[in-house]
Amino acid sequence: MDKKATLRKTREPDTPVKRTSELDITSTITSPLSSPKPSRPHTATDLRFGTLDRERRERLAANQDVLDRQTEELRKLGVL
Repeated sequence: MDKKATLRKTREPDTPVKRTSELDITSTITSPLSSPKPSRPHTATDLRFGTLDRERRERLAANQDVLDRQTEELRKLGVL
């Protein structure tokens, strides 16, 4: 089999791809008032590192503060 036939075979699958139409898509949006989770105030750290435990969030936030401070110092020195 030559190269073109091989490429054509990989581009044309045996089973046709089903395209979704607008009618196939259903909405699962629920009202924000019926939210099962109690809302608590979010801090900037929570929003940034929300999936991590408290200890790791604090460590990463401290590291980010150091990085921001070092970046600012490098800007003042004209390196960045």
